[in-house]
Amino acid sequence: MEHFNIFDFDGTLADSMYVWSDSAPRLLRSLGREPAPDLSRRMVHLNLTDSLRLMKREYQLPQSEEELTRMVLGRVTEEYRLRVQPKPGVRRVLETLRAHGCPCCIATSTDSPLVQAALERMGLAEYFAFVLTTRPGAGKDKPDVYLEALSRLGGDQPGQAAVFEDSPRCLATAVAAGFQVYAVEDPYSDPKEYPPGLRARLKNWQDWSETL
Repeated sequence: MEHFNIFDFDGTLADSMYVWSDSAPRLLRSLGREPAPDLSRRMVHLNLTDSLRLMKREYQLPQSEEELTRMVLGRVTEEYRLRVQPKPGVRRVLETLRAHGCPCCIATSTDSPLVQAALERMGLAEYFAFVLTTRPGAGKDKPDVYLEALSRLGGDQPGQAAVFEDSPRCLATAVAAGFQVYAVEDPYSDPKEYPPGLRARLKNWQDWSETL
């Protein structure tokens, strides 16, 4: 068990990848564009701002970034505030970490107010010191958000911290930065793409106790 713990939200703590998997394709089709088959996979490590910039550039959308943001956030906000659910076993993991005095936070590409709203509704907000969102231009293909999260938790050595992620690209970033990395399987990620160097692969959160 590592002292510092950094969790992704979508697809890791929560069953919420469905919200994003069809948001971009749905938006593009509503604007008369046909999305590429790999669009959602390419955007998995991007925050909303960078995702919309990519779509605006590649699909030559005439709408402003502000307009596109409003179009996406309506449905997404409703899902986070009303329907997104935690993955089974998450609460027990967080209780165990708290009992051992291990601080936890969330590092996500999703806007923090959305994540915070979901956490509060699910009764999980109390377990996390903060929610940190990637900055535009610095998605999870770079280690910045993990390193900032570690620093804010009070650590300075990546090897002292666990990172829990579902996306193969994000897992690779955290491994390369020297963190103790746990892959949490999710239907929207392909385990065959997981990088080498993982601390463990978790089919579900019940598997986590077996790594202690």
